[in-house]
Amino acid sequence: MEYAPHPTHAERESAKRILCALLQHNGGAFKGQTLLYKAFYWAHLCYWKEFPGVLTTYPFARMPYGPGIHGGEDLLFEMQRDNLIRIEDRNPTDPYGARSFRLTMDFSVNLTPKERRAVEYGLKKVRGRRAFQASREAHGWSRSWKRSRDGQVINIYEDFLTERQFQENWAANRAAAKIADRVFS
Repeated sequence: MEYAPHPTHAERESAKRILCALLQHNGGAFKGQTLLYKAFYWAHLCYWKEFPGVLTTYPFARMPYGPGIHGGEDLLFEMQRDNLIRIEDRNPTDPYGARSFRLTMDFSVNLTPKERRAVEYGLKKVRGRRAFQASREAHGWSRSWKRSRDGQVINIYEDFLTERQFQENWAANRAAAKIADRVFS
């Protein structure tokens, strides 16, 4: 049994805010769920690397093509139900079959300068790329992705640790998971 966190209401709202900011700073729309996930991922890494703290505490998961938003599809549909975004189905003439995401109204997400920097960095990392290119870069770089299984929650911030720090952290996490498995099984 693996622990899979259920994000709190505050974590979900914070993630929705940053996803809306990514859309806003990308002209109000985004083509491709994978690219949106990768922009969200890179924005979080930028924030953590450049500033104290994290952009949001929303969890990431290992997905087949790199780190992604844990329960991301549910979160996006929740955003649609909240009338924040409109999800446009895959265009049958699009050879890549990508969904599009659009803000439903013209509004502005008020970001701090640090948040704005992170959002802009996330967009820069995926701009002009196809999903497979953005995915290849993310999973090629991410040790936490390489050492986990699909669907497993990952700590993307471990990717900045030295190899020794990473190994020590990985061992401690595995030991904690074993304890949790015994307690909750």
